[in-house]
Amino acid sequence: MRTMFQQPPRPSTILGLVTVLSFVLDFVSAGTASAQDANSIANMFGGIIGAAIVEQNRTEWRRLSGDDRACIAAGVEREGGSIQQLIAGGVSPNDERIAAIRQTCASVASRTLKLNVECSINTPQGTFTSRCDEDFSEGDGGVSTRVSRADALKAAFTEGAVHTSLYERRDAIARRQQMMTSGVTSGQVAVPNFDCAKARMPTEFAICSSATLSKLDAEYGDLFRRQHGKPDPAVAKQVTKQFNDRNACGSSEDCIRRNMEASIEFMARTLRKHGDDVVTTLEQARKTAQAEAAQAEAERRQAADAERKEADRKRRLVSGTSATKELVEQASDFLKYDPRNPRMLTIAEAIASANAALSNGELDQIEAAQTTLSQAFRDDPTFAKYLAARAEQKSRESARLMGDAVKLAEQQKRFLVSYIAQNPTSAAAASSIGLVKRIEAILPHPDLKQLREATAAVDAALRQYGLQDNFLLSMNAVDDKPHADAEGGTPANLDIVTTDHNRFLLDGSLGDLVLMYTAAPSAPHVVRNLRGDLVFGQGIASVCIYEKDAGTAIRDRIQVALAKYALKQLLVEAAPCGFDGAPSVDIVAVERGVFLKQDPAYAAGLLNEVETGHVKPLLSVTDAQAETAIQSVETKRKQLEADIDHDALDGFALLVLPAVQSGPICGALKADLAAHEAILGRIADPAVGRLRAHQALESNSADDVFADVQRSRCAAVYASAVDLKLLLDAFRREKIAYQLFPEPVLNKQLETENAAIASGKAQDEREALERRRQADEQRRLQALRNGDEANTQAARQAALRDKYGKIAAASAALIANEVKDFVIAGGAMKTGDVGVNVPAEFPALAAWYVDQLKDRWELQSVDSDLDDYGAAAWKGRALEAALTTVRVRLKNRVLGDYRDACFEVGRLVDHEFGVTRDPVDAPCQDTAAIASWKVGHSFSSVWKVE
Repeated sequence: MRTMFQQPPRPSTILGLVTVLSFVLDFVSAGTASAQDANSIANMFGGIIGAAIVEQNRTEWRRLSGDDRACIAAGVEREGGSIQQLIAGGVSPNDERIAAIRQTCASVASRTLKLNVECSINTPQGTFTSRCDEDFSEGDGGVSTRVSRADALKAAFTEGAVHTSLYERRDAIARRQQMMTSGVTSGQVAVPNFDCAKARMPTEFAICSSATLSKLDAEYGDLFRRQHGKPDPAVAKQVTKQFNDRNACGSSEDCIRRNMEASIEFMARTLRKHGDDVVTTLEQARKTAQAEAAQAEAERRQAADAERKEADRKRRLVSGTSATKELVEQASDFLKYDPRNPRMLTIAEAIASANAALSNGELDQIEAAQTTLSQAFRDDPTFAKYLAARAEQKSRESARLMGDAVKLAEQQKRFLVSYIAQNPTSAAAASSIGLVKRIEAILPHPDLKQLREATAAVDAALRQYGLQDNFLLSMNAVDDKPHADAEGGTPANLDIVTTDHNRFLLDGSLGDLVLMYTAAPSAPHVVRNLRGDLVFGQGIASVCIYEKDAGTAIRDRIQVALAKYALKQLLVEAAPCGFDGAPSVDIVAVERGVFLKQDPAYAAGLLNEVETGHVKPLLSVTDAQAETAIQSVETKRKQLEADIDHDALDGFALLVLPAVQSGPICGALKADLAAHEAILGRIADPAVGRLRAHQALESNSADDVFADVQRSRCAAVYASAVDLKLLLDAFRREKIAYQLFPEPVLNKQLETENAAIASGKAQDEREALERRRQADEQRRLQALRNGDEANTQAARQAALRDKYGKIAAASAALIANEVKDFVIAGGAMKTGDVGVNVPAEFPALAAWYVDQLKDRWELQSVDSDLDDYGAAAWKGRALEAALTTVRVRLKNRVLGDYRDACFEVGRLVDHEFGVTRDPVDAPCQDTAAIASWKVGHSFSSVWKVE
């Protein structure tokens, strides 16, 4: 980017003035033979030019700065005159006759150059958005050269125009080159508002090393420059405070980021008060995030709306499909009823269209076909007769079904009455009394729905108590119920071949429960161990029942039969078994008599898996064994309940609430929760394991637990005998079904468990204390070792410096003096007696110093210290190597500020050839550069011991 400032028009008076002055000076210099004196000359020109006036003008011209004098001289010289002629002619610097020249000079001298502005940098790889500074320039044809302000002042008259261009900042160039080295071909170059080469504080170093902080600093600088022209003391005070707060962060990037974001927000608010439309990067990011969130919400709503529409479509499709199928069936039945109907072809065509629509599954077609078919026959006069005939048919069918239901109910009633009379003390008899009464209440005024529900309840009870076979026998339905032959084997009327593999399943009592395990890899938990014993991984067993209508009684029998395996969780699938290959469960359960009544095709599935060896026998449990085990458990439950009621239990107990299928164990406990959890965790009962999986025990009162039970929030209750007595009374009063777990937890067990927990905690504390003690000992030993090493290192280093101190100091001083001569001489190319070229040896330091001088910085002081001394390798020879730290302090009269800089400089000294080699220089903070130089030269220090 290049800008040109045209020179203001030159007034004609300048030319006239110079002409007159030339004449006067020519006349004065010519003289006369009569030796006229000064007073006579003054009189000749009306007293215009006098010695006092000339001297006064000369004094005023001397007061101008060198740049101003140089600029005016260039302007006067362009007209063919000089400053001396103006002085002699009585023209002062403020004379309005040279005002145009002064105006041109002022336009350049007071020109405010833009700093740290955004600019585009084109590279062969791509275009970068970088940061540039504006400066004076010269040249045309697309190529410009950077010039100083003084040169620009001269160019204002010699070329007639002043140019400025944008030059990419050095730190921006460095950051862009890093990006390009990393493979980035275009993008935003993040540099701060200041020159990183001039950074001197930890905060500035942190900003320069972070792209994020650099962007924030650049943004703040842009906003701050927009503030110019709107001075506000309060704003200036706050800006100073924010600047100090930021610098107080040191090198903490998070602290710097927070302070800079707050400063940007403050400056943006200040600019908005003056009418500037400012949007910060953070605000833009927030707006973008809000817009994205709004877009996401809109998309979510759109998706939800689409999902609702799709759900409605599916619902209408299911409803329409069902209604259309029913209508097709009704229309087909109607044509069978009236095959000679005049509309027969129309109705048949509508039926075909409806079937086609059903096959396609398109909602619109199905609904249209439904409407067309309905209109095709429902308004036919014959349709009313059809409906009447069908209603009569349904009535006859209902009567038949009613008769069958009544007959079944009476048979069930007779069987139950007979069973109760023969087994009055059994659990089945107690449950059957209510069923008999239910049937007796329905039979006088039978209702088909009520009868079906009552007979279904009786059937479930018969299956629960294992009485289904007895009931079937009582009906004398030999053809419907296969039974064992004289030897108790396979029923004679079932065509199944008994083999060595399936004999365990087919032969035996019909009431036996047969359990089989899956011997295929598909079994999720069961496997044989090295000893050949069956084990269940993690104490879990999955079970399926090979019956299509299994009752709850078989589930209890399965749990009793598997008690010896101490399972923690028993997963009984609700759906019946169905195999398509090897079973994916651990256990297959079946009642032999029920299995022999299954559909042959269904029964064949299990028989095939038995023959292939995928399913093998586990154990069989007879009715008597199961009943004995159940009765034993029931006896324990009754005894436990009696102990609770009579205050004979010294401990705790668990009761299960059958009405809640899934949920937590609610504990009415006050203390020792960890001990109770541990004891319950060791109970090898699937039901308890399933309940404990929901959540840990909590401390609650009995009242709170009872409230949760009434809200169905508890699947079981665990409490002390005292609280359980109160809870059992309340359960009986409110008719809440419950079932006590037969094994109580005695207080002695609780005491033992608490002692074990306390012992474990004490052991853990002892082990933790021992670990801390060992760690402390290691730390003390390490501290002693570190101290010894430090003392040894200090002694070695002192010895080295005593030995090499003088020669090291002399070598470092030689380097330092050359640098000092260079900076004191104002950046002269060569200093010293031997003509050392400092810019060539130490280019980074020299370039930095020359740049500072261009910006009106002056040398305040320079000092140096020996940093390191030793030997370095160069082409197989060991050369002397010295490194020194040079610190330069500058001042700027214009800015009223000071600046400090530090450089590390060094080189090799080849005494054999009388030359120096491989110099190095870098800012003191660039430790990596010096370290790399040392490694590359195999540097060995005799000054530092590391």
